[in-house]
Amino acid sequence: MLFDNEVWVTGASAWIPPGRDTAEAAVARGQIDTESAGWKATDLLGIAADVSGPEMAIQASKSCLASAGRAASDIDFLIYSWIYYQGHDLWSVAHYVANEIGAVNCLPMTIHQGCEGGVLALQDAALRLNADPTVHTAMVTAADRFVLPGVDRWNNQEVYVLGDGGSAIVLSNEPTRGYRLRIVSVCTQAVTAFNIFTRGDRAFADVPMGNGSPTQLADSDWNMAFESVGGRPEFIKISQQKVRAAFDQAIEEAGIAPEELELIVLPRWSARATDRIYESILEEFATKEIVSFYSETGHLGPADCGADLARIMDDQLLTAARFGALLGVGGGFTWTCTIVQACAD
Repeated sequence: MLFDNEVWVTGASAWIPPGRDTAEAAVARGQIDTESAGWKATDLLGIAADVSGPEMAIQASKSCLASAGRAASDIDFLIYSWIYYQGHDLWSVAHYVANEIGAVNCLPMTIHQGCEGGVLALQDAALRLNADPTVHTAMVTAADRFVLPGVDRWNNQEVYVLGDGGSAIVLSNEPTRGYRLRIVSVCTQAVTAFNIFTRGDRAFADVPMGNGSPTQLADSDWNMAFESVGGRPEFIKISQQKVRAAFDQAIEEAGIAPEELELIVLPRWSARATDRIYESILEEFATKEIVSFYSETGHLGPADCGADLARIMDDQLLTAARFGALLGVGGGFTWTCTIVQACAD
């Protein structure tokens, strides 16, 4: 999807809680073995001991507004995304976050789309900024706190460890100054049959966690479901195809040549996964700057998107007028590629 009208990321922030955990400490506790620690390793994981997901989103949102030089009352549209329990039942988290940061003039809404929720929220916000004449400033925010007994962050998945944290992005269709990123294109690919990966062969439950806790995406039910859609070889093959399709489409729609990319950002997954699934891109663009911020935080779920944009903006990882590609993946499965261009004046 190409955005013909200019949509700018004028601010992006991540808020990681002060508590910390490491693979070494998890081994010492007997939570994982040394082999798992080797390929799940992260330098640090943020651990939220006493702060909820929505509260982390609020912290990130306030910081983001300050970096963008915007007041909360300027926000016309706010999207919140998450994947795990947010602390209350049958309530609108988006309205809560909007109210707590003072964005009382906006339309709050939610995109609950797994780990790709942040990217798809970014795409939806950019669409609003292109199509709705009443929307000039939008915010995308996301956060999760992964705690027992519901989620075992170290053993929930084979290819990453879950870290706590929140992120926020401020988008605008109005001219701004300073270092900023233009959203050029966002392209998606999906395979609906792979939804079975995150539910296995379990029956539908009557209540949350009704099939037991902590949730496990790598138990026997999951493995049986995995085999029913072709197993690991088929998943890797299709993932590689979809990754490449999203990447090539995003570049084509952006109207740039692949060699114009200065930076490629991989998902916050372990190298065990990204080395295989993103193999063609890693090989073709070996001379480019290819980064992953997984070791800094683990996988933040839908908050990855805002956290990645925050790193680019905070450290100005893209040179003015140059292009970058942010790659994403989420259960279901969906693969995305977002092309951004840096601007500074």
